[in-house]
Amino acid sequence: MTDTHGEEPIPLSVSVTAGPHSELTLAIAGEVDHVTVADLADAFDAALNRVPATLVVDLGNVEFCDSTGLAQLIRLNGLCHVVGIDLQVKPSPAVRKLVTIAGLDELLPLVNA
Repeated sequence: MTDTHGEEPIPLSVSVTAGPHSELTLAIAGEVDHVTVADLADAFDAALNRVPATLVVDLGNVEFCDSTGLAQLIRLNGLCHVVGIDLQVKPSPAVRKLVTIAGLDELLPLVNA
């Protein structure tokens, strides 16, 4: 499948790193859209099942994110709040812009990379 510009879509990749003090980092790269959002949701759910004290979602290498990706971040934020997991979201410039435009920069716990 190609996008509307004739370029190949950028696949979503997720790498998981366990850190000290029960910290878990998900490094997300590529594009988050209706095609890849299920993979993102699965990665979030797998991370939550590990019940880390802190969950860092590093979106620094996400080149594009649409509303489906934003919805997953909102869902993750709510679930982390309920379970007591400290969520930290490190957005790329594209993700930060989307979150700000949507007026969710006060809701989502954005941190600098």
